Amino acid sequence: MAPFEALYGERVTFGPDLVTQAEEQVKFIHKNLKRAQSRQKSYSDRRRRLLVFEKGDHVYL
Repeated sequence: MAPFEALYGERVTFGPDLVTQAEEQVKFIHKNLKRAQSRQKSYSDRRRRLLVFEKGDHVYL
């Protein structure tokens, strides 16, 4: 579901149904964002390496 569709949707509903529907959409979007964040973290963690510096090494500050 696109963010635009989540905000503006196709159906027009009013009252408690609107609140319930909005809460469900927020939960759905939140779940998808968590999944994307987890995927990006796993890609980053695979490429990460421990940096070890010794006295006298040249480094950029």
